[in-house]
Amino acid sequence: MNNTPTTPTTTPNIDLNQFKHILKLDSLDLLGYASKILQKHNYNTHKWKCADYLYCEGNIPILLVAHVDTVHKTLPNKIYYDHSEKVLWSPDGIGGDDRCGVYAILHLISDNDKLKPHILFTNYEEIGGLGARQFIDDYPDIPNINFIIEIDRHGCNDAVFYECGNIDFQDYILNFGFASNHGTFSDISILSPSWNVASVNLSSGYYHEHTYSEYIKLKHLTSTINKIKRILLDNIQHSTHYDYQEITYQYKNVYKWSGTKWDYNDYTHYDDIEDTLTTPTTPNTPTTISNKINGITEWNKTGALMSRKKDNTNSK
Repeated sequence: MNNTPTTPTTTPNIDLNQFKHILKLDSLDLLGYASKILQKHNYNTHKWKCADYLYCEGNIPILLVAHVDTVHKTLPNKIYYDHSEKVLWSPDGIGGDDRCGVYAILHLISDNDKLKPHILFTNYEEIGGLGARQFIDDYPDIPNINFIIEIDRHGCNDAVFYECGNIDFQDYILNFGFASNHGTFSDISILSPSWNVASVNLSSGYYHEHTYSEYIKLKHLTSTINKIKRILLDNIQHSTHYDYQEITYQYKNVYKWSGTKWDYNDYTHYDDIEDTLTTPTTPNTPTTISNKINGITEWNKTGALMSRKKDNTNSK
């Protein structure tokens, strides 16, 4: 397979009326709406815990996950659609994070009755994954799945594995046209290590999440839907289990300015660069290593100032 990420150019096959309906529902009503869609498509085993989650067993050993809550205090009243750019937005905050993931899952099972993955819709992801935590408390034993796909990442081609370092699994997912990227947290950060099963969070086409300027690119949502469809079909033919292999980090000695002197043996950062640090040249002022937002300031072996900036967005 070609693993070079590409931007889709085809017209998205999106049911705008259904999508807008999903965007305008509150979390509890959306769980009820999703339950009806699942029953319509012959999902008979429902495990529904009040407002926390909705789970249904399928026959493809993959668990698809999305969350029904958003960060916005009010639901979008007016939703606008740019026909030329195929973009949805709302001045109220459209809530693509993560109504895009909810729509994607419902679209997948509605579009092809042969596709019946396991499905989990959670609530309260935005306040720490409380729905996912409750689900793990209620069902600590892993269902019959080979891996988990969450659809809760911004952008078009991102695949975020968090602390799951299973290289075989990463290669498998990236072969469907995704590019590995970094993120902070989503429900699979709870589910994956609890069940010891590999997982990934995939882009779902929303941008500028957690702001009123959030918008949804339907072409990018469609691109991910099509790729997940290929993954599901592939797992009907070939079924491989991928376990959760937690990334381990090594640490190295660095010099840190204490305000009066350079202190040695500071172990507060991850060693994810190849440079070997040596004694730095004396900076002109301590401000040359002043706080950088979510970044690590280091000196490389030539003595020049180098900053490795971590992901300082609200990305998942």
